Amino acid sequence: MICVLISAMWLTGCYRSTVAPNDCKNDPTAEYSSNDGRWKSVAFLRQCGGGPNELQVSVLPTTVSLSNEPGNAFREDATREGAEGRHSYRMQQLWKGSHELWISHERGMKVGYAASAVGVVTVVHTDEDILEH
Repeated sequence: MICVLISAMWLTGCYRSTVAPNDCKNDPTAEYSSNDGRWKSVAFLRQCGGGPNELQVSVLPTTVSLSNEPGNAFREDATREGAEGRHSYRMQQLWKGSHELWISHERGMKVGYAASAVGVVTVVHTDEDILEH
């Protein structure tokens, strides 16, 4: 059975926060469990220093809390040269079985990191609407 979990996010990164120059902060926005309940995907906004918010995703055992580390499955790069200046994006997450997570994001989003696996969890990245499949 396929468990459908959706994270549709319209994220804003137009402002600069008060995060100290040498500090980073993670602000979780969505959390979804795998079919067997052993894993979870956590979407969050990460901001370091006075930089922009970046959408990131980590895959973790359900018993582990999100730490103040970069995402281990997906990281937006809002600072990459040539960024289109857009500050909100739509993202979807879909667990297919217990060990396969699909992450979909809009084509215009600049990707800084996209892991193909986190531990035993396979991560599939796409810019297509994964809810149509």
